[in-house]
Amino acid sequence: MFLDPAQKSAMAQVKAKLEQALKASPKCDRAAYSLGVIARVENDLARAEKLFRTAVEANPRNAEAATELRLIEIRRKRTKK
Repeated sequence: MFLDPAQKSAMAQVKAKLEQALKASPKCDRAAYSLGVIARVENDLARAEKLFRTAVEANPRNAEAATELRLIEIRRKRTKK
């Protein structure tokens, strides 16, 4: 839903449901990853990084979250130069 431009009005509801899912099951890597993507899209990179780390800790095989973390590190190194 959050990737569909036609659903922009439902974004708050989507985020609330994902946050509920993560609260109910802190080991839900998909909820953490999805919230991380939303945070990244909203340019809240600190929150995105935290959520991606939560996803990887919950499921070390979550390749998407691990990739997002690597990209954050690469961007961080670029801005330091």
